Amino acid sequence: MFPSPTGNREQNMLRLCKAVAERAGLDPSAFDLKTFRSTYATRMLRQGFDVRTVQDWMGHKVARDHDALPGSRDGCARSFG
Repeated sequence: MFPSPTGNREQNMLRLCKAVAERAGLDPSAFDLKTFRSTYATRMLRQGFDVRTVQDWMGHKVARDHDALPGSRDGCARSFG
């Protein structure tokens, strides 16, 4: 999904995301792929996507795993206060 010259997809994706964060005026050292993943899941849930669909996208197969997604019902309150 995120090709790289060395074949390390995750590191390439992280490098690209840090570059975007820096261009946006954010601190790239505070950025990681977990943040990217959580932000994506939260945005999809807030836009009205079904929690089960987002669970599947994130690789969560167990119903209780959705509690870990920041945008899910009470998970959002735990993540963002």
